[in-house]
Amino acid sequence: MSWRGDWAWVVRRCSRRNAATTKSAGHTPPRLGHADRAVAHLARVNRSLSVRGEVREPVLARYSSIDLIEACLRSRIPVPPGMVERLHHVTGRDSAGPMLWRARGLLADDQDMDRCFRRSVGLHAQGSSPFDMARTQLCYGERLRRSGRRDAREHLAAAHETFRRIGARLWAERAATELTAAGQPTSSGPRNAGEMLTARELQLAASGGTNREIAAQLFLSVKTIEMHLGRVYRKLGVRSRTQLANLLRDNQFA
Repeated sequence: MSWRGDWAWVVRRCSRRNAATTKSAGHTPPRLGHADRAVAHLARVNRSLSVRGEVREPVLARYSSIDLIEACLRSRIPVPPGMVERLHHVTGRDSAGPMLWRARGLLADDQDMDRCFRRSVGLHAQGSSPFDMARTQLCYGERLRRSGRRDAREHLAAAHETFRRIGARLWAERAATELTAAGQPTSSGPRNAGEMLTARELQLAASGGTNREIAAQLFLSVKTIEMHLGRVYRKLGVRSRTQLANLLRDNQFA
């Protein structure tokens, strides 16, 4: 919910949990113009996740580390030393993880940023969530725009479309602002799963059964169900039934 901009929901949830599990709040303040508050919060979270040199909850540590790097850069606060090394450590064996390469791209000079961001985007394409992929594309597009490069539009437009599709309103607004600054205004109307799918596709997507069970209920062949669901996956940018279910739930269709 934090990436959708539901800040009240995040605050309620965070009030019930300890500091080590509240990193998600860092996703929202930078989008609301409070990057400095995000830096302070994420720094506390990062400290709370380390006990005698050992990192607890590596997934939270990974997200809070990349969020802290971005928030520091956005607020022009020096990035704490060793953040990339920490991110490398918490990626475990996946030392070439997309978040690690995004962090390197954020911190790289203009000569090296393309290599880092392209590596990150390529790794995202192998199976990351659409939201994480869009965040990398947004960061890449922002760097390109600030360097005066026209190819910024390609990455900003891709990020904007994904954020709109999954209902990440504040992120979509940020991408739209960047796109406009790059000379490509965007339409303001939101596009969510309900608007992108036909009635039949939405019915199939919202069904919780297996392909065989859905086929039996609708008196269709399994291959027909697979064809329709394949089209749904492509439209929504998901790769599995789990990702599809999560996206529909977030759009309040499940």
